[in-house]
Amino acid sequence: GEFFVLPRVFLVATVHERSESWSNIYGSQSDETKFNQLVLKGLYKNFTMRLEDGEEPVVSENTREKQYSLFSQERINKQKEKTSQSDQFPIHENLHHVTTSLPIISA
Repeated sequence: GEFFVLPRVFLVATVHERSESWSNIYGSQSDETKFNQLVLKGLYKNFTMRLEDGEEPVVSENTREKQYSLFSQERINKQKEKTSQSDQFPIHENLHHVTTSLPIISA
């Protein structure tokens, strides 16, 4: 499966073993691993400083595109569900007209 962290989403997980993917990126002591750890530390430092200053977090274009794609797919799936449900339980045309023309009352 895929794993995405999206803007304005706070993610928490129970304590678990580090994945093979994590070990491949951060588990060795190669120069590339040290560089990746330093980049990650810098991103976290930037995030916490912006949070303390009340600024919005920086979101990469890649993350924005993934968020848009996921939300678009969710919207499409919901529309398919509605279409599927209306095919199973067709609403009488006159009943639909009555229910959509009722006034909305707010408390």
